[in-house]
Amino acid sequence: MRSVSSNEKKEVLKDWGKYFPNLSMYSPSVLLMKLDLALIGLSLIRLPRCEKYRPLLVCYPLWKKDNKENLDEPIFLFEIHGKNDIQFNIPYKTEQRDVVEAFKCTQMQVGVLLNETVYVKDLLRFFKLLFRDALIESSPVAQAKILEYKLFISIYMNDMCMIKSVKSDIERISDTWNPKLFEWKYGKVIDWRMKLFEKIENRDAFMEQISQNMSDVKISKLRSGHILL
Repeated sequence: MRSVSSNEKKEVLKDWGKYFPNLSMYSPSVLLMKLDLALIGLSLIRLPRCEKYRPLLVCYPLWKKDNKENLDEPIFLFEIHGKNDIQFNIPYKTEQRDVVEAFKCTQMQVGVLLNETVYVKDLLRFFKLLFRDALIESSPVAQAKILEYKLFISIYMNDMCMIKSVKSDIERISDTWNPKLFEWKYGKVIDWRMKLFEKIENRDAFMEQISQNMSDVKISKLRSGHILL
């Protein structure tokens, strides 16, 4: 069987881009948009030992010291599921009608996060969904990344009521973590929380770091969405 060429894979990505017009091509397999303090979009992950791919929602931070660090590790990955809650395994060469089902399922499951306007309530609802995932439920590190994003959204929005609520959530949830499953990545929980909460008082520096990272040539060319309360 002839392998799929890079041009054919690019055409597949273009088809996804047409269905989700707020996203821009970031790499041959990734579509992204700027969402104020983060990048969010779709990654078409090639499956091993076959000419098939799987769509995932992906989100990267924009608040770290540089974009190398920002893009080194996503905040989360979310697999899109088809009928009967089965993951997609889509051949690169397939009939358009077969891909349309994947488009529709993606729109149904995460489309509200890929619009030009994304509401805080939809993000919070999605975070609750992530926390019910078995892998995230068992991983303090995965939970920490989502809670960090949740807090930083509230700081970005400058919403003191939301900041207070999220801070309380972080204290409550992090008190339940197994230190051995957390400290290998972030160190002591109490130190991680203290460093995280310092961003509340240092909002100007936080916002300036995001602005600097946004000015990166490649990122600046991406389409933009905005978070609203």
